[in-house]
Amino acid sequence: MTLSSTTTKSSYSGDGATVSFSTGFVFLANAHVTVILRASDGTETTWTEGTQYTLTGAGTGAAGTVTVDASPTDYTPASGTTLVIKRTAPETQGTSLPLGGAFPSSTVEQMIDQLTMLIQAHSEEISRSLVLAETSSFSGLTLPDPSADKVLGWNSGGTDLENKTIVDLGDNVTLSSDTPATAGGSASAGSSTTQVSRSDHKHALDIASQAQAEAGTENTLAMTALRVSQAIAALETDTVNNPNLLINGDFRVAQRGTSFTSASSPANNDDTYLLDRWVNLSDGNDIVDVSQETTTVPTGAYAAIKLDIETANKKAGILQVIEARDAETIIGGTASLSFKARAGGSNATVDKLRAGVISWSSTADSVTSDVVSAWNAEGADPTLATNWTFENTPSDLTLTTSYQTFTIENISIDTASTANVGVFIWIDNDDGTVADLVYITDVKLESSAVATTYRPRPVEAETVLCQRFFWRWAPGATSAAIATGVAFSSTQMNGLIKYPVQMRVAPSLSVSAASQFNVLTTGGNAASAISLSSPTEERTYVIVTSSSLTGGHGAVLESNNTAATLSLDAEL
Repeated sequence: MTLSSTTTKSSYSGDGATVSFSTGFVFLANAHVTVILRASDGTETTWTEGTQYTLTGAGTGAAGTVTVDASPTDYTPASGTTLVIKRTAPETQGTSLPLGGAFPSSTVEQMIDQLTMLIQAHSEEISRSLVLAETSSFSGLTLPDPSADKVLGWNSGGTDLENKTIVDLGDNVTLSSDTPATAGGSASAGSSTTQVSRSDHKHALDIASQAQAEAGTENTLAMTALRVSQAIAALETDTVNNPNLLINGDFRVAQRGTSFTSASSPANNDDTYLLDRWVNLSDGNDIVDVSQETTTVPTGAYAAIKLDIETANKKAGILQVIEARDAETIIGGTASLSFKARAGGSNATVDKLRAGVISWSSTADSVTSDVVSAWNAEGADPTLATNWTFENTPSDLTLTTSYQTFTIENISIDTASTANVGVFIWIDNDDGTVADLVYITDVKLESSAVATTYRPRPVEAETVLCQRFFWRWAPGATSAAIATGVAFSSTQMNGLIKYPVQMRVAPSLSVSAASQFNVLTTGGNAASAISLSSPTEERTYVIVTSSSLTGGHGAVLESNNTAATLSLDAEL
């Protein structure tokens, strides 16, 4: 036969269905063909004819066919694998020609064909080898024998290869130098971008990983151009493309106070807003004390919420409901939730949280904040109140005594008529022991199929966002003015209060005690009642009842007690 093609190897990508493959070349005998399956991880397995495949077409002068066995064992190449078929002609010659008689042309041609096939096979192998350039003047180079924990490199004269010593320094690797160091330890010309020259003739490989670059918490590791671009991309993604839909996810803002018990105001009751934007939910009142924790926090965080079990064998958790106009960004799409949490160091029983993204499918912003209809037993999710639905399937999140980051990703927000979305995180243990602790912080809900790094907003910006829903005036001093106006009778004053931000809706009012305020006209008299008049989202009038006022005179409402507070509430 003639050999007009130099093809000696064919490769096919597996698809889990195809079982018939052309060799792509002619061959003289089945033994001259090798079939190799390369797995997705690069592992190679040489197949055996009659076990994994059958082969036809030997000596026909045309390409043959490899048929993969699918029964009783299915060897069909799966997606991600590669089937390689190569010609491997033997390097022996077993034909003996007679000394006389007719010229055996067919036999000689077959011998030449086999020799040509062998040359082609060697050419294919050489093409996968390292070779010097055609114009190189080097020759006679030799590879040293392999030596453990050494790398291959040029010798000091640049004339041959040699083994070089590596010194393992943990996360760093130092190679023996082949480039003289420059003064001051600056980078040397021609050195790798991952090498920094030092005066002791060592190169330290100390490069930030992608995760470290994106986190931005390391200040001792080098940054390559690639790492810089990754860090910038991560920052842009986190803060611009994937902003946190939750407010006060790190619990830094605490206008109502920093510690809530059965004796505080507000108390640690079920369905009560405590730390800004977060509702305390519990199976009854005084189940957990709630506080802003600033000591037991993850690295880089200022605060966390601490839940301290006060009533044994009861469940509790925290909830935030997102305003409808903000929730719209994820309704009908996908979202991811992430947060950090840990257990107390001496917990007896509490060691599990569960978390859910829940949807409200009734009137926008007219939500039921007590989302739990029944808490149910440990291992069973709470039964949600009417019009609330879990968008994910909550599962156990096991706590340790160190902070962990928990992620729930690629959540489809697809309940029909969804108007608001909430995040609900709860202690799932129903055998909680008094004084067991849970800490939670850096809670983030974003419009993304994957969770990204939590990055806090400036505290000023976080406070402004909180004040859209709740604003507390708490000067902590006497004679601090909150409203100015006029006394329109001897017993009443009408004053104006302008809020620091536009509130979500016209708010409701609560005060610590009316008697902790004075109305100043020509004198000062304690207030006996304070109420709102015609409140809007931007401002409100207050009607203050007092005594001995001078009608028609200007008036100021001010504190007469350091504990005086005035709160405006526009929460969901």
